[in-house]
Amino acid sequence: MAFCAKSRQYTRSLPVTLLTLMECSGSLYSTTTCPHCPCFNIDFTCCDFDPGVIARNVLLLTMIIDNKLSSNSMWNIFYHMRIDDGDLRALVDHCRKLISLSEDLGSWVASPYGPFLPMSTAHTLCEARRHWRLYVDMHDLPPERLGTIESAFTAVRQDVLSKGSGHLTALRSAGPALLKALVEPKILIESFMTYRTTGITGRAQSIDKLKRNPTFVYSLAGEGCSVHYDTDPLTGFHLASFYGNNGGRITADGILRAVKTQFNGWCIAYRLATSAWSISPVVRYFLGDALAVCHALRCFSDDGSEAAGIPVQQLSAQYIKLDTQQYTQGIAPVVFDVVDTSNLENHVGLFNLIIATRPILSRSPSSVLYTESFGSLLGNDPAQEFTMQLFADLTVFGLLINLSPVDYLCGFNVRSVIHELASLDALNTEKRGQTSSPTGIHQLTTWKSPMSCDHASVGGRPPMSLESLDLGAFLYDMYRRMFEQEDSLTFYKKNKRNISNAITSSNITHYNRESFVLFLKLVKATLQIPEDQWVSIITRFISIQDIDGSCPMDTVNRHDFRAQLLSHRVFMDPTYVLCSQMHIAPFASWRNIPLLVRVFLTVPRDALLAAETVSTPPLLCGVLGPWSFNTFSSVHVTYGRATVLGPEIPRVHFDEDPRGHNGTSSLVVSFIAPSSVFTSIEDPKDLSVCLGVRSTPASVSLTAKLGPSMILYKARVMDGSRVQIVAHQPAASTSSLSHQHRSPEPFRLLKDVCSDIGDLGPVHVELDENCENLTSFMRRLDVTAANAQHLLSASGGKLDPTVSQNSPCMLRLSLGPLQQDIIFPYPISVSRHKVRVARRSLWIEIVVLFSATSRLESMRSSPYPFVWSKNGSTTPWNITRINLVRSPSIDLSAKKLDTWLGPQIGSMFSTHERQILKEKDENRLAPARLLKEKDEVMLAFVKSTLHAIFVQAAGIQGDRRFQVFALTDETTRNSDTVIFVSDLKYDFDANTFVCDAFVLPLTHELMECFDAQMQDAFGRLVTGPGCSHVKVYETEMRAWKHLLPAFAERCRTWEHSPNCEYKAAKRIPLCDVMEEDPLCSCGRGKDVTEMTKRSAWKPFAPLVTRIALSPLFSARYPEPPALDPSSRRCYMCRQVGKPKLMQCSGCSKVQYCGNKCQKRDWATHKQKCTKG
Repeated sequence: MAFCAKSRQYTRSLPVTLLTLMECSGSLYSTTTCPHCPCFNIDFTCCDFDPGVIARNVLLLTMIIDNKLSSNSMWNIFYHMRIDDGDLRALVDHCRKLISLSEDLGSWVASPYGPFLPMSTAHTLCEARRHWRLYVDMHDLPPERLGTIESAFTAVRQDVLSKGSGHLTALRSAGPALLKALVEPKILIESFMTYRTTGITGRAQSIDKLKRNPTFVYSLAGEGCSVHYDTDPLTGFHLASFYGNNGGRITADGILRAVKTQFNGWCIAYRLATSAWSISPVVRYFLGDALAVCHALRCFSDDGSEAAGIPVQQLSAQYIKLDTQQYTQGIAPVVFDVVDTSNLENHVGLFNLIIATRPILSRSPSSVLYTESFGSLLGNDPAQEFTMQLFADLTVFGLLINLSPVDYLCGFNVRSVIHELASLDALNTEKRGQTSSPTGIHQLTTWKSPMSCDHASVGGRPPMSLESLDLGAFLYDMYRRMFEQEDSLTFYKKNKRNISNAITSSNITHYNRESFVLFLKLVKATLQIPEDQWVSIITRFISIQDIDGSCPMDTVNRHDFRAQLLSHRVFMDPTYVLCSQMHIAPFASWRNIPLLVRVFLTVPRDALLAAETVSTPPLLCGVLGPWSFNTFSSVHVTYGRATVLGPEIPRVHFDEDPRGHNGTSSLVVSFIAPSSVFTSIEDPKDLSVCLGVRSTPASVSLTAKLGPSMILYKARVMDGSRVQIVAHQPAASTSSLSHQHRSPEPFRLLKDVCSDIGDLGPVHVELDENCENLTSFMRRLDVTAANAQHLLSASGGKLDPTVSQNSPCMLRLSLGPLQQDIIFPYPISVSRHKVRVARRSLWIEIVVLFSATSRLESMRSSPYPFVWSKNGSTTPWNITRINLVRSPSIDLSAKKLDTWLGPQIGSMFSTHERQILKEKDENRLAPARLLKEKDEVMLAFVKSTLHAIFVQAAGIQGDRRFQVFALTDETTRNSDTVIFVSDLKYDFDANTFVCDAFVLPLTHELMECFDAQMQDAFGRLVTGPGCSHVKVYETEMRAWKHLLPAFAERCRTWEHSPNCEYKAAKRIPLCDVMEEDPLCSCGRGKDVTEMTKRSAWKPFAPLVTRIALSPLFSARYPEPPALDPSSRRCYMCRQVGKPKLMQCSGCSKVQYCGNKCQKRDWATHKQKCTKG
């Protein structure tokens, strides 16, 4: 959650949702890093599927608010599995207090904690309260139950300890100082082993006198040991400053003291925030599956529905119902500026995560999504990894949903991963010889709207259009990639290089047909596609699906897919309308027969035993007949009893077993199906409903018990005791929504955007011949202004328009004195454009060609852009914020500083950049390469200068430490920028460090204002031995003019004035040429206490602006190779692997595998074909 605090400007209201909640440390730490000012408003919505997690977190936060217990007691209660009598009494007393205040939502809101810790649903509060009562009653349980609990803890402890004595997960907490921590890794191992053996951190004189902490006993799983095998209190805290600044012997006690000091500081910060500020931080809790919570919030945002019929989670009969008072009155946010998903990506899949969270991201240009994963694909092309995870080219995917990784667009990242590389090596060394798989690298990705790097994004996204047939083919290709490995032959073909791991993980199936339907729904809403065009797109999709023979298993899932299309109102299959009115069994007594029904199947417990021999077997339901089988993969399961009420309009009453898996009730599974499946395929009396295991390489061992059909249990459709069918109501239509949150924000031109020439049409997106990659954007300008029409005519001189670029997503077309700004939905490059002019028809078309290198070229005009909010405030787009006041300093006198700080600084450079700098130093950098790779070369030069500043400021290179740096142009020997480095500080969020510094931009006007005393002070400063003149290459100084405002904005604590030069000029930086000041004057002389402490610096304190310099780490995405001829696809049937495809002689774009496909497509293709 710490990422939320650094993502936005500190003066704004900041609604944030966190989709997992493993510890309270996130909200505590974010409160600590936030500025202490009454105008800062932060609102977290924290979600978790386990009520025990929420109960524990609310318990801790309310104890902090009360301020009655010492931080040591709160530490014991929250982290220790065993506690003494005093801490146990304090825990029980506080739980009794919470129980008395939480009878219902009304009483909780009225309590002292209600304003700070609201609950999103009554079910959340009810479950938290149930757990608090369990905590109170636990030690009054009968001895046999207490003995069972202790046995459960013993079993888990022995299992953890039996896996080996090594545990280095806490190494990640050392961040940039991890290389130093690796010198003595056994301390962390011993700390973990002590904790898992004794249940406490540190030493205890008598473990036997301690009692079991009830907060570790109860969870979603019920009563027992609810402690994850990897639990280690140290992993939730920052150890970088402890290791980096420690000059003596590292001990486990020293680490624990450092961690408890942080915990105490976080507690104090949160207590102050909830007692002293006029606007206190809100931490709102929401119990439910993360994806379900997102979909529920999206439904409320769409149509104001508080109860959208979405289950809280699997194994629960509860449905999400938002608190009416909070959500209908707008108190609780339903769209968010920041969404931090923790490591949910590993549990639900990146594709599911994005389609669930994208709709609840706000339309603000500064909104951001964070995803995290522990991946094992280290070393591969990141873009290729995303293509594998998202089943599509990353650029086109980003266009369709208006979301892309920031480092993919700008080419660098401020977050370091060198500690991950070292940790990965250490952890895999630790596991060598064990059966566990290698540990992956922790990767964090920041996602933003591609347009948000341009100030034009404040006006919204311009309308886009894609060719219906091309988009339909693109979407089907995504669908095929997602599900093609359901076929065993395709599975082995795709995974032959890594077949062992593929088989092991084949049971982990994140995606089903509903996943893809939700993606289609998101695409339609994002692009605002008209209904008639959408029908054409899905018709094209279905036509390919019907003739594609490459996915034989897809045929049994067709009804599932079409049912989900209808359920989410994405598309209605006309055949269902024709087949749904047959009043035969099981619908003989129904008044009306719906298009969709929900089917409930009651499965005896003993039927499930066979599946328990396979780890996480993927379940599916089916409708089975003598010669037909249709499967449905969106299955919901709950333990309990289902009863049908009402013959004409049936509905189900469900009695849930409160003990769930530990109870005695049967398992009730339900799924959505078309009603026609029961009336139009076979005689209903011959049909059965079944629960089975999806056939995967990992589950194939079950065939010996279940047979080739892999069916666990089946019952006849007409068996009313086992099968119940009720009507299913599709989701609310998004085409006629009136709720205030739903209406899309129309595109509007900003006041400073030129529109002198005419009216712009939508941006047409052109895909390549394979309908996979983006090739170009085209936008037509209808010339409507009379003076512009005159300039195009013969009498006006037949002027030719010219094109220039001032920002990443906007080109400026000039026609004589007239100008028109043309905005695109994605960063583009003016170097790859064409202009077409129709002087008689009076239109101008601008075509922008696209390639992988276009991304970096597009950022050339603004390599470090800013997000402009509607109120005029600014935030760096690709440079994260940092609170310098709260960041600890690096002890530059500590021993062996160079052993970890040097590698951290050096890790900025990629192999390619090192080669560029080597050629530059050896005067071998060819002008042709400098021109071709201009953006990469410039970034390498900037990194070289940053490297020189860092190593000299730290004193780890050379024989002395420098604190004053003059950036000196290599060619002219001129210097117009002086940087004063007062300190080096840890940046915990980015796992690196920054220079706490001040910048003095030198201009002619400033130098002329210097009196004799100032001139003398300046001369002594820059010519003295304490100043390092850092050589700046070529035109690198222009890049620094763009970078300095970003370094200033990221750490500012001051407000921009109404007369800010940025606002007046409508640009940042103010200039990018030598001897001009790129910064506004608002921060000049602010927060300069460190400048005044040094006599040589003090005269310049009123003239400098505080900045935070940080390393810029590589994020290289290689340009994809040219399309392999063997991968070309037939435009009609999408078959691949036929290199002798025949090209259309008319347009020379589309290709067919034969005359059959060409003739089938000609009626449609001839409408746009050049020949046709």
